[in-house]
Amino acid sequence: LIRSTLDFFEGCWIEQYNFGGFPGSHDYPQFLRRMNGLGHCVGASLWPKEQFDERSLFLEITSAIAQMENWMVWVNDLMSFYKEFDDERDQISLVKNYVVSDEISLHEALEKLTQDTLHSSKQMVAVFSDKDPQVMDTIECF
Repeated sequence: LIRSTLDFFEGCWIEQYNFGGFPGSHDYPQFLRRMNGLGHCVGASLWPKEQFDERSLFLEITSAIAQMENWMVWVNDLMSFYKEFDDERDQISLVKNYVVSDEISLHEALEKLTQDTLHSSKQMVAVFSDKDPQVMDTIECF
């Protein structure tokens, strides 16, 4: 929680400069997204110890947090892209950072994020389909 909070504040600090990365800096969009995505924090909050036996489900829980981290923020970015498209305050987004760093069109950047999100969804289902049913149910419900 502490790390996620500090990363979030640092990510917000970086975003205030409306810097989408340099062309060719392909790691920058995901770096900034990880900073302010709160993926670890949200992912960890899905597994309260009152409902999940951490000792017997440790591997599933840690793997689920890792698998869900990008998926959660990518789904948020897809929705936010449309919601905040014309908002002057929210002009830094993963999609727009892809445009700058990967030197691609807005349509191509949106398609990249869409395909990454779909791949992540399919991968989660494939990985957890034969794991603990309660873990799989939590992932599907989320």
